[in-house]
Amino acid sequence: MKPPARFRLLTSDFRVFAAFPTLIPKNRLQRRRSEEALKNLLLGDLKLGSFLRYDQRGKPYLALPSSMHISISHSGGAAAVALGDREIGVDIQYFSERLPRIIRRISSHEELSFIQTPEYAHYLWCAKEAAYKAAGSEGLSMRRDISVQFRDGFPAIARLSDGRILELTPFRFRLWFGMIALTRAR
Repeated sequence: MKPPARFRLLTSDFRVFAAFPTLIPKNRLQRRRSEEALKNLLLGDLKLGSFLRYDQRGKPYLALPSSMHISISHSGGAAAVALGDREIGVDIQYFSERLPRIIRRISSHEELSFIQTPEYAHYLWCAKEAAYKAAGSEGLSMRRDISVQFRDGFPAIARLSDGRILELTPFRFRLWFGMIALTRAR
């Protein structure tokens, strides 16, 4: 069996590590097992597995004396872990023909006007999901409370209804689309 493909995105503000299966699991149970195994592999590589905890809402955090923030995502058998010194959210999404129809439920007409191809729908979906995770607030509506603004055709900023601004960074690996949402430095 071939080892999983790896992806890293390192900046001065955040670090993203992802692992992708060499073969796409065929059913939901196989995908979930693959995602869990790859998440544990990444956390083990980063030596963070024993520090991972979840709050009452299910949001991950690290039981460390540092102020490092963590976000985790999985889709299509793959997993991603993002680390940052500010609130961070990561989302990955395996390409799906259905997603462009679903995105209409959580997006404004203005946001939808930027969707020229199914790929852009995936980036918008990931932007909304990553912003939701970084916000860490209960009861947020992706449609009403998270507004995504585009630059050069890609999601660039997410504005939250409480006034916070999140910087967005898109990435892609094969058939997976991804987005990082990071609270703006003060």
